[in-house]
Amino acid sequence: MDVEVTRGDHHLDGNAAAGLLQEIFEVEMTTALVVCAGCGAGGPIGTTVVYAAPIGTVVGCAGCGRWLIRVTRVRGWCCVDLGGVATLEAGGPPPTTEWVRPPRSSGRRRGTEATAPR
Repeated sequence: MDVEVTRGDHHLDGNAAAGLLQEIFEVEMTTALVVCAGCGAGGPIGTTVVYAAPIGTVVGCAGCGRWLIRVTRVRGWCCVDLGGVATLEAGGPPPTTEWVRPPRSSGRRRGTEATAPR
């Protein structure tokens, strides 16, 4: 099932999920870089959109609103779904604090650009 997180819902910024994610991954997560599998936008977890409810927490893409990470606790287990994440990088130097949208495609595939003869 594909769930889209809408801006009209009550939400918090990504810092609200940092404690929970740090408990799971054991590294500082507000500065972890996440890239959306849906639209390709990315940035620090701290700049995402978070929806927290008694049943669980959903981290949404700040670019397109799709879910990135879903976390819930079931009978003492912490269940994590990273199905909306293309990449997640944590534990390195602090990244930029902006959410970055991917560049628009020109329709050409990488490596197919024409080059002028020398």
